Amino acid sequence: MSITLGELKLSVERIVSNQPDGSLDVESIVNDAGRYLFSMHSWNWRNRPVTPLSYIAPISVADATYTEATKTITKTSGFTNYTFRNSEVFKVSDGTGATTGEYVIASRTSANAIVLSKSIGAAADGLTDIDGSISFPYCVLPSDFGEGQIVGINHRSNLTNNATATSLEQVRWLRYHGLAASYQVYYALSYPSQTATSAAPATPLLEIYPTPTAVDNAVLMLTYKAGWVAMADDDALANIPPGYEYLLKRLVKAFSHEAMSDDNSRIAQVEASPELLRAKKQDGNTLPMLGKLQGGAARGSNVPDHNWNFTFAD
Repeated sequence: MSITLGELKLSVERIVSNQPDGSLDVESIVNDAGRYLFSMHSWNWRNRPVTPLSYIAPISVADATYTEATKTITKTSGFTNYTFRNSEVFKVSDGTGATTGEYVIASRTSANAIVLSKSIGAAADGLTDIDGSISFPYCVLPSDFGEGQIVGINHRSNLTNNATATSLEQVRWLRYHGLAASYQVYYALSYPSQTATSAAPATPLLEIYPTPTAVDNAVLMLTYKAGWVAMADDDALANIPPGYEYLLKRLVKAFSHEAMSDDNSRIAQVEASPELLRAKKQDGNTLPMLGKLQGGAARGSNVPDHNWNFTFAD
């Protein structure tokens, strides 16, 4: 069993117990240390099983009602299956008095209603013939992706279909110009904006092109390294192997001292410690070789203390 937030908080509280300033956020110190541990090395234990990603079908409503005072679109059960995410848009395709186009969704207030960020037209107020849709040009990533990294993505039918990493700008350009090959999927990461100071930013999204027109389960296969999962409950377990708990404890203590004195020398000591070197070697030895020679270069390395990221030309 891995270590809990409550146990890690005790390490902090022992250090700060004699300090006059009781305003330290112990929970934040623990989570900061956890994130730091994840960033110290490309740990093999951050690798997660291949995870299927699915396409989400668009939601369409017909003969919805528009209320100008609240900028609300209402349709009985029209938004039952809709999960609001920041920056999504409702595309108005028809309606008396309505200006067609895309409108950013401000919130989902119920299974029957969404609120838009701006008016679709005062002349549409109270009318009941508004047609529109919400598309989902992305795949939802696993909840532990957070600050993780994509290792690779393959299409389910990778012999006949390709999945290619690109930039968000390129994805936007492709969407605007409507260019696509039936066998090609482009993807890029986007990070939703923070909606309120009381809420952390949402999990990143995998933006894709072409935009899905129907549900398609397990269409992309994701390989990734998980990010640190923030802990808020004292019984929550750190998402690390038990053998690395001692290293996390050392970092928690180092971050506690820095929080009190702005002295990061203890963190530097952990960085240079033989314990960290042993942990890297232990992690590297879990899979020291990754297969036969390919393209004139070995896929693996017999040097286990670092996961080198060399690129070889064929």
